[in-house]
Amino acid sequence: MCGVWVALEDVKPDSGELEVFPGTHRLPRVYIHGSGCEKVTDDDWADFGEKIVKRYRRMLDDGGFRSVTYRPKRGTVLVWHENLLHGGSVRRIRRLSRRSIVSHYSPTARSPSTTRTGLPGHMEVTRHPPCRSRLGANESANALTVNATRNLALAG
Repeated sequence: MCGVWVALEDVKPDSGELEVFPGTHRLPRVYIHGSGCEKVTDDDWADFGEKIVKRYRRMLDDGGFRSVTYRPKRGTVLVWHENLLHGGSVRRIRRLSRRSIVSHYSPTARSPSTTRTGLPGHMEVTRHPPCRSRLGANESANALTVNATRNLALAG
């Protein structure tokens, strides 16, 4: 899987910029399954922070990794490996935005496991009929909606 981040505007300092840790995509994978971490429910991230984030921090410290702030210009595209450690920084100036489009791509031969469970997932692809744009021209008939869910039966 890879992530794609497209900047829709110039990203300014203190807008909650993306922070990436170059080289971390080569670190061993950390899966929630088998870590003793429960799935996040009711927006309670305490267990995740205690078990997963602590492990990431230890890996970053042990490897000497440092974050890089990503401040692209409008139209810039960033493609990153699924295992690259990254996250948003604190948005210090609330009036600033960082409008972007973020999408994730996975080969059709591989079921997504977006929750990092390590368990196989399920993917449905729905083909949409052509639609009319504001100018009246037909849009692509190949527009897809992809719904990825973890296979709950395997979670036990």
